[in-house]
Amino acid sequence: MFCPPFNTFSPRFADLPDRSYFRLDPRADYGPLNEVARHRVNTQLIVDQWDDICRVAGTLHTRAATASQVIRSLQRAGQPTTLGRAIAEVGCAARTPRCSLRASRTISLPNRPE
Repeated sequence: MFCPPFNTFSPRFADLPDRSYFRLDPRADYGPLNEVARHRVNTQLIVDQWDDICRVAGTLHTRAATASQVIRSLQRAGQPTTLGRAIAEVGCAARTPRCSLRASRTISLPNRPE
């Protein structure tokens, strides 16, 4: 689907140099990526809000509410609620070097022979 014959799917991210990477554990060693992984994920906020995060995911999965309704409910006066901040932290956790490297390996496909 993504790879017509003899082509390799190789996405380019325009904002890659400005990308922020996060750490789940401040003492973790990411080797050469230590320099770019400067921000820390607030795991306690995720733990505290986990049940509600699962409810939101279930609501979206079952289509009991639209994404726009959920987004509206996750903010008050233009500011994210505690649950909205927790969901944002889950997104930050996906941008840890370990997860990013795993995703890049998944996206990168071997070159096809000519």
